[in-house]
Amino acid sequence: MTKIHPPYKREVGERLALLALAKDYGHDVAYAGPLFREHKIEGRSIRVFFDYAEGMTTHGTALSSFELAGSDGEWHKASAVIDGDTVVVTSDVVTEPMHVRYAWYNESTAELWNGAGLPASSFRSDEW
Repeated sequence: MTKIHPPYKREVGERLALLALAKDYGHDVAYAGPLFREHKIEGRSIRVFFDYAEGMTTHGTALSSFELAGSDGEWHKASAVIDGDTVVVTSDVVTEPMHVRYAWYNESTAELWNGAGLPASSFRSDEW
């Protein structure tokens, strides 16, 4: 059976409270983790730009949930590194990358966070 309720309800409630404080009550609080804004192809890699990315970190874990696709549309595991408020993604398999995605599977775990301690949302650039 698939669980439909989040196991960490407190964290979900805290994130919803931050959103309400910022959007409904006008408080100046961080309410979102890094959100995909755009990507730029830089040779054999893609640089990903985010909103709400100040102080991005992995908390010491490797970024293993990024994938790249070329013109064939086939997705391949990729390596990624934080570069300031961006992430640079590369793959030995994809020599001419066109699209990038992050944490695209149900079993993905959060690896990318902003300085406020909020996780990045999953995304894929080919659906924007």
